[in-house]
Amino acid sequence: MKLLVLVLAATLPATAPLKDPQPIPIQPGQTITLQVDGSRTRVVAIGAAPPISPYETEALRRMQAIELPADAGPQPAVPIRSANEPPAVPPGRVRLTFRRVPAARPGAEDHSLLLVVNGYDLSFRYRATMHTDRATQPTDVCEATPRLSVTEHWPYAINQLDLSDIRLEPRVDGPVRCE
Repeated sequence: MKLLVLVLAATLPATAPLKDPQPIPIQPGQTITLQVDGSRTRVVAIGAAPPISPYETEALRRMQAIELPADAGPQPAVPIRSANEPPAVPPGRVRLTFRRVPAARPGAEDHSLLLVVNGYDLSFRYRATMHTDRATQPTDVCEATPRLSVTEHWPYAINQLDLSDIRLEPRVDGPVRCE
């Protein structure tokens, strides 16, 4: 009987495969603060989004002024220089604020805006899956470079973003990476 147990044990994997961590959901009107430690991400705060900041208002106005065809696909990051500063985040944290905002043209569908403020000395990278009234699908997002922010804009309403594959990486020289 001992021989049979050893044979069965030898056919099992040495370690059970790890289940992917659960995505972190964020909905319009929410702000979440994350702490990233290696492969672990912890939500340290979640709550209602504060009123839109002057920085977000200016970024939104500039992004809504860019006309893109419906099938444009992923776009490169567009640097926005502003006299306004994004809301601060403590060192060693990342704050994400997700909003549904009115379109620039009256009568058009609402838009979505995500502000990511990085308090780390490394680039904040992640993937996102969006849930709209029409579909659930991955969406492209850009890295938040060290100690800076990135503002993501979608010209339609998103009901929820699921954040996954969250990681910190050294900054790579060149343009901001979007994928």
